[in-house]
Amino acid sequence: MEDRWLAMAKKLQAIASTGMFFGGSEFDKERYADVGLSAAENTVKEVKEESGLDVSIRQLIGVVHKAKHEHTQDVRDFYKFYFLCDDDGTSDPATGPETSEAGFLNLDSLPPLSLGHSIHKHIELAFEFNNDPQMTTVFD
Repeated sequence: MEDRWLAMAKKLQAIASTGMFFGGSEFDKERYADVGLSAAENTVKEVKEESGLDVSIRQLIGVVHKAKHEHTQDVRDFYKFYFLCDDDGTSDPATGPETSEAGFLNLDSLPPLSLGHSIHKHIELAFEFNNDPQMTTVFD
């Protein structure tokens, strides 16, 4: 188990670094994982914050290197974790501070995507995983 003071120092350093480098708007600081939470825990937290839904993680879909895909190019270099989640059915989609609309969509009715954050290929992959429980995690 990590020392409590070291964990707090890591959080403070991560917040400061993120704020200094990526702080172009009030939401930029919210685009990154919380230090101290696992990738799955961060996913559950973000889904709740951005859609109002309580979910559980069913499966890791993939881990992809941003620079190896069709994302808008910029100076950031990181990996993206994609999880297939199940809605627990206790709440309806709702907007939050970072969303203007929330709901369930079919693949053919998606709005335009911010290619710096999401690309069609990865969303299509999530639909494929949902339809085929035998698929295995993808990575690059």
